[in-house]
Amino acid sequence: GKIAMGFRQAAEGSVEENPVAREAGLARPALDYFRMFYADTAVNGVASALACGVEFFGPERCLFASDAPFDPKGGAHLIEQDIRMIDSADIDAAARDAIYSGNAARLLRLTLV
Repeated sequence: GKIAMGFRQAAEGSVEENPVAREAGLARPALDYFRMFYADTAVNGVASALACGVEFFGPERCLFASDAPFDPKGGAHLIEQDIRMIDSADIDAAARDAIYSGNAARLLRLTLV
């Protein structure tokens, strides 16, 4: 919500018009541009964080990632947690496959064999 309506918009604009976006020449609302980002799944096994990311960005813009997996098991613990979290997420098999590899392959223009 804070992205959708910035502070200047709240003070100087209206619900429909964001002065910062207008001055920057944005063709669409700022929130639309944030939805173009790619998000990773490195959320240390916190399922609600994954659900929030998938809901906001869509599964087609989520990428499996390990971030900086530093834990007492050399990173294996955090990676295992994230894999369990993704495997048990309320998403279909196609979305899960996209998150694990398909989205990265599409983004990086790779052919998976």
